[in-house]
Order: sequence, then structure tokens, then C-alpha cells
Amino acid sequence: MRLPAAVALVCLLAGGPSVAHERHGHHVDGRHHLEKANALAGDGKCAAAVKEFTAAYEKLHDPIVLFNRAECYRRLGQNADAVADYRGFLAGFP
Repeated sequence: MRLPAAVALVCLLAGGPSVAHERHGHHVDGRHHLEKANALAGDGKCAAAVKEFTAAYEKLHDPIVLFNRAECYRRLGQNADAVADYRGFLAGFP
């Protein structure tokens, strides 16, 4: 009897099942954007890839996404943006 009560308490403290579902949705959506961005970057379409990397980062908050976006910025000659993302990437791995 204690285990279900503990699980219910954790769900309440974490915001309930809807919060977990929302987080999962963000992750799935973020992965979709990341896959699309990687494909675009691989095809040399960096301007479009930057938009997808940005959307992926907003959902995933993964510093590796910043590194990939920085590489696109570098290829586009947007060096200040590239440097900012490289720094963000490094800050994500203290």
C-alpha cells in the first residue's frame, strides 16, 4: 500500500502525469527538429538548419545542439553567432 501512495505523492510533487507527458512531448518534438536540422546541414542548407537547430535547442536544452548550430553559423560566415554558440556549448559542460 505504501508504494502506490509514494508514487502518487511523487506525481503530485512533480506536477502530475500531464507534466510528464508534456515533457515527453517536448523531447519528441525537439528530436524531430534536431533530425531535420542535421539532414539540412548535411545537405549544405545551413540557413534552414539554423532555424531547426534553434527549435530543437528550445525544446531539448542540449548543449550539443549549440555546437551543431555553431558549425552552421561558421559555414554561413556568421562568426559572432558561431562564437556565442561555441561558448554556450562549452558552458554546458563545466
